[in-house]
Amino acid sequence: MLELSHLKAGYGKGEILSDLSLSVGEGEIVSLLGRNGAGKTTTLRSIMGLSDVRDGGVHFLGRDIRQLSTFERARLGLCLVPEDRMIFSALTVEENLLVSRSRKSKWTLADAYRYFRRLHERRHSRGGTLSGGEQQMLAIARALLNGPRLLMLDEPSEGLAPTIVEEIVEIMRTIREMGVSILLVEQNLEVCCAVSERLYVIDDGRIVSESGPRKSAELDEVVKKYLAV
Repeated sequence: MLELSHLKAGYGKGEILSDLSLSVGEGEIVSLLGRNGAGKTTTLRSIMGLSDVRDGGVHFLGRDIRQLSTFERARLGLCLVPEDRMIFSALTVEENLLVSRSRKSKWTLADAYRYFRRLHERRHSRGGTLSGGEQQMLAIARALLNGPRLLMLDEPSEGLAPTIVEEIVEIMRTIREMGVSILLVEQNLEVCCAVSERLYVIDDGRIVSESGPRKSAELDEVVKKYLAV
């Protein structure tokens, strides 16, 4: 579904990604782990056309999308939920959802309220009054109403209470069951292992490890070398 090959990207004169390659298949949840500054967010922004890609391939659904604008990539089914969520704080929960709804999406407002029950309870509340966990749920639900084929989540568990993180994990599993692939950027190894078929570790702008979530010995070494502070 998504294929990044030998990607080099950055901002202005600075290069963040160097020779980065990864893939996400149909119906997969794939995680990208790494320390702050390793290039995780730049990878997502490169997929969406929000960073300067200098070399390498970006293919989605078998198509080279490097020359497409961000909105054209979104129309193909790419959707990014950024780390800062970017919800409309002055709009209500329901208004946030409706403003992003696509006629082509198989996800409806009723689906959003069924899978995100807190949002239904707070549907008349303004986005700026929601807790961090509720804002994260709103950001994900809003993205789904746009009808993505591949959903990219940037640090969805950051700063959330463990009980909310468990809800987010269950939501990601449901999204996959509904036929949407996920590229998950995280620093929380436990979350990644709970939902992912494959794990990539990025360090200094390149992939340094790829493994399955159950290869515990290999993962332990990776954590010690690339993820421990």
